[in-house]
Amino acid sequence: MKVSGLAPDLERVDAIAARLRPLAFPRDIKVNVARVAPFDKQAEQDSGLRALAARAAQAERQGETTRRQARDDLAALDKRVAELRLALNLGISELSADLSAGQAQAVSEAAGLRRQLDGNDQKLSQNTAALRAPIDVLQADAARAAARLNDLAAQADKLRSAADSLAAGLAETNAAQARAAAQLAAGAGEAETLRARVGQLETALAQAVSRLPSPGARLRESLARSVIYFARETEFENAQQALASLGEIAELAKASGLRLRVIGHSDAVGDVTKNLQLALKRATFIAEMLAARGVDQKNISPASRGSAEAVAGASGAAQALNRRVTFEIAEGE
Repeated sequence: MKVSGLAPDLERVDAIAARLRPLAFPRDIKVNVARVAPFDKQAEQDSGLRALAARAAQAERQGETTRRQARDDLAALDKRVAELRLALNLGISELSADLSAGQAQAVSEAAGLRRQLDGNDQKLSQNTAALRAPIDVLQADAARAAARLNDLAAQADKLRSAADSLAAGLAETNAAQARAAAQLAAGAGEAETLRARVGQLETALAQAVSRLPSPGARLRESLARSVIYFARETEFENAQQALASLGEIAELAKASGLRLRVIGHSDAVGDVTKNLQLALKRATFIAEMLAARGVDQKNISPASRGSAEAVAGASGAAQALNRRVTFEIAEGE
């Protein structure tokens, strides 16, 4: 049964019933009659009022007829409403049954679709898993290839930088060579001048060296003016002066290669033999100091003359002049 067409009929019936109910049960007419009722007492005195009361009574009768008709129409409408509601309920029941059957079929079809989808999902998962492994391998290979490309790009950048540096260095080297060549060409004349000047200086130096005394002559001169005095036995009278003299004699003796005779002296006080021994002790002491300064011991010959060469007239404090060591070249030894 089609139920959708009953709703407009019910709406129209409800609207008509809403209009008829005020007519079937009027309130205003009763009120009006109640308002006219007090005029019955004056009907005998006023014919106009009686006529009005007659018309009111007639209107009340007409209203009663209208109300009865309205109640009859309302009853008919209520019956029609009941019939329509019954038809609506039947239609709703049939529609519910149809809906239940359709819903069951829809649920069954949905369950079938769900099973089909589940099967498709399972197959899709399997296919995805089967494809994922080679894809992962490809992605790993791509990542390694990208990393290798990055390394190669970095190496290429380094090589380009090195090439740029080499090019800049080569350009700078070429420029430096050009400058050096120019300077060399410009300095060639100066070099010739300098070589000539150096030759002149070498000649002058050779001449100056030839005029210098030989180490042997200088040694002879140094020995002639070198005397080392003692306060007692081997204690220097003036240590600073004595050491300076020994240093000069040692350098000249090494340069000349001449043999030295170191001669010890003593004053005339005391035994002659002891004086000879003391003088030899002093000569040996000085010989050892010269050897310590690099003079070959084979070129040092200590000797003693005791007081044989004492200074004439030395007495008292002047005897210190006899406590000395002198030097001479050992000719023919």
